[in-house]
Amino acid sequence: MVYIRHRLMLAFVGAFSLLILSKRLTPYLYSVYSSAQYLGVHTFLEFISLFAAFSTFLLVWLLRRGFEDPPGRFLVVLGGTLLGVGYIDLFHTLSFHGMPAFITPSSYQKATFLWLFGRYCLIAGFFAAFGVLRTRTRYVTGFLFHSLLLAVNLAMITAATLFATYYLKLVPPLFVEGSGLTPLKIGLEYTVILCYGLIFVLLHKHRTHLKETIYANLGYFLIFSITSEVAFTFYKNVYDTYNLLGHLYKIIAYGFLFRAVYLSGIIDHLSTLSEMGKMSAQILTNRGSINNLLEIQMEKLKHLIPRARRIVFYVKEDDNYYRSDYVWGKYSALLPLHRLIRFHNLFDLLGQDVKLYDDPHHLLDKLAPEDYTPEIAAVWIRTNQLLYIPLIQEAQFYGCVMLFTFGRL
Repeated sequence: MVYIRHRLMLAFVGAFSLLILSKRLTPYLYSVYSSAQYLGVHTFLEFISLFAAFSTFLLVWLLRRGFEDPPGRFLVVLGGTLLGVGYIDLFHTLSFHGMPAFITPSSYQKATFLWLFGRYCLIAGFFAAFGVLRTRTRYVTGFLFHSLLLAVNLAMITAATLFATYYLKLVPPLFVEGSGLTPLKIGLEYTVILCYGLIFVLLHKHRTHLKETIYANLGYFLIFSITSEVAFTFYKNVYDTYNLLGHLYKIIAYGFLFRAVYLSGIIDHLSTLSEMGKMSAQILTNRGSINNLLEIQMEKLKHLIPRARRIVFYVKEDDNYYRSDYVWGKYSALLPLHRLIRFHNLFDLLGQDVKLYDDPHHLLDKLAPEDYTPEIAAVWIRTNQLLYIPLIQEAQFYGCVMLFTFGRL
């Protein structure tokens, strides 16, 4: 983590050094391009970020049912927000001054409003994602949750369309041809920068709940987004050097956002599930020589889930009795190795899929006190999250691996 912080600091210094250098060299570097020169470049650059936004949304949405743990919900909300943000950025691109009319004529005011509106929608998506990261309630998963996410995107799209077309006259001036940005637009850009700074603070605060690669790539995204917004406070003409520089920084930022949500989030998540599946298969295949294999596989689990503080491998002895063949971590004295426990209908209660349970002691409310060994409740009531990995072969349940965290996974 220290290494990542150093890399983030270097990225921050490098990005702002380039921006400051370009400002210092304004007499030599500054240029105002013609509409014919700039429109094609602007459209091309925006379409790169649009590809990243829509691709990320589509991938997250198609795989949304596999992300019901808090970090997964964080990715779903953040990636899901990119549908609305992507549409707004597309509308901004088509409304840029000099482009053909899209619903209503293109203009400086229309494009500038859409740019700012898109940034604030993305900021709202970040804050919402951090909100669900800390929420344990079951209402932040499933059909209602996903429907609400789509409804929010539809609301963003509708509001952007209406205010950028029929109600644009209600928006105060943001850009005046000949004099440049208005104080309101500059103030709103600085507010965006402030919000990105707050998001960075939240990201650092919640860094232990996210994979390091997600933390790093989102950090890079925020650094280059802040630099992009600073560049957008400098331009005097929508076709000038600083407008171009701001869009270049945006492309870099969206590249890191794509890496954070897709490459670091989805791929790592599915890779972890794949490793768990391989582990289950190897344990079942080698039940005769289990001891050495267990040590190897449990070490893998400690690496995959570094916040786990207790790992237990239970082997089914009878319909409702299980023996712990491997125990590591906290409360080992309470439920030691080779302890035979009673757990009525364990498979029916926890299911046949790898699953993360928040506050698992509530599951025990479905059972009578005599249905399970009392020490189970003593451990589970102290558990914040339980990762359950069933061992199933040819539709037969042989036992399970349980990982406990007394913080958060």
